[in-house]
This record gives sequence, structure tokens and C-alpha cells, in this order.
Amino acid sequence: MRPRHDAHIHLFETGYRGSARVGAELAEYERLRDLHGLDRALVVGYEGETRFSGNNSYILRLARDRAWVVPLVYLHPRATTMDVEDAWRRGAAGFSLYLSGQDISALRPAVLQALDERRALLSVNATPSALRSLASVLACVPNATVLLSHLGLPAHPEWGGLEDWAKAIEALAHHPGVLMKLSGLYAIDPHPPHIGAASALEIALSLFGASRLVWGSDYSPGLEVVGTTELFDVPGWLATALTSDGLELVTTANLHLLLTQRSSEPRGHVAR
Repeated sequence: MRPRHDAHIHLFETGYRGSARVGAELAEYERLRDLHGLDRALVVGYEGETRFSGNNSYILRLARDRAWVVPLVYLHPRATTMDVEDAWRRGAAGFSLYLSGQDISALRPAVLQALDERRALLSVNATPSALRSLASVLACVPNATVLLSHLGLPAHPEWGGLEDWAKAIEALAHHPGVLMKLSGLYAIDPHPPHIGAASALEIALSLFGASRLVWGSDYSPGLEVVGTTELFDVPGWLATALTSDGLELVTTANLHLLLTQRSSEPRGHVAR
């Protein structure tokens, strides 16, 4: 099997807890990517709390001399088109959005247009209320590719149960530009190998198919719950559910194709 691509990691200059030596978290991920045979990674920017201020600049700096870093710059729900243009000019490969239900209505139409014109790669973490309303956003960005983090958080207490979650993601699955990240399984079942996530995976697989699922480790926040081996391993039950061909798609080929298609476009490309 070819080296895996990681669809969801975070890198903070002084670590997720803010107490690590500068660059230590990065060095540890580079060690682990060699150990586990990883290639490129979507580095999901986050500045939603004051302690994470400056994360966008940090991941953009990392991307300048590390080809494996694909920086997705954090975009505040009330961002402006100038914020999008500035991040794009500085080398953002895409954007990360963290959305609550209220944030959906705060997104500016002009910003969504700017994202759509750039065929932006969008990593979306959404609460259940936001996920239920996300279709209105997707209608505004038909040229963008949206990756829903952590299976859409099926274990979130706001859901009325797995059927409620399944109904919401089924509506999103009708949009061909939406992919689902198989990341954060520990949030569904904190005990490796996370067999409690099997039902959610079965539903996601039936709705999206293996060609629209991508694997992500959720380094380093996931290390708050599990060890490094568990964070980067693909559980046996998951590999069985996907089959060998599906596993290759989910862990490697889907994200590889997505990034290859984008790298073939001129950097200044804006769709009209």
C-alpha cells in the first residue's frame, strides 16, 4: 500500500496545551509520520480561542519548506473577503471552519462567493445544529470541496440519536463536493479499537461510499484520549468494513487525487 495521507491534524507552535517546547509537537509528528508511513497532511488551522492566536501564521510558515504540509487557514464565521484574499495570497491551500448553528447565518454571502471562486478546500467542524443547516451553505459553494470532520460528530449529545445524525448527513451526501473524514473515532468510543463507532461508519459508508471518505488521525488533540499507536492505526474492524480496495481509497487515493487536482491549477486561479 502507498503511504497514507492524513486528512486532519493540528500543529501548534507550543503544542496543543501551550506548554511544550517550541516546535516539539511538529518534531513528534514528523517522527510519527515516518514511523507510520504517512505522506501529506491537511493541517487544520484553529484560532477560535485566544490561546491559539497566531496558528494561521504558524502553519503557513511550516508549509513554505515542508511539502507534506497542506495548510487550511482558520476562517472566523464573521470573516470578510479581505481575510480570504489575504490568506490565499499568503499560501493557504484552503480554509477551516468551526460552525455552530448561529454561525451559519453569520457567514457573509460575499465570503462564500470568494471561497467558491477559488474552488476552496474547506474543512468543516460543525455542531449538530450547524450540520442540519449546512445545506444552505453548500448551495453557495458548488465549486468548493467540503470535508466534514469527525464523521459529523454522531455521538454529540445534541443529536436525538444515531438516526437523527444519519438524517442530517444523508441530506449533505446529495452534494457531490462533500466528503466525510473518518477522524476522531475516539469521540464516539474512547476505548480502542473504537468498535462503538462501527454503526456510524456503516451508515457513512452506505451514504458516501468509500470514494468520498478520507482518513484522519486528529493529531495531537486525540492524544488526550488515546496513545500514538491507537491514534495512527486503522482498526481491524474498520479495515474489514472497507475491504482492501476501499481502505486504499480512504487512507490514500481519495485525498491524493484531491490534492493532485488542486496542484494542477495555477496558484492565482479564480473560477468565474
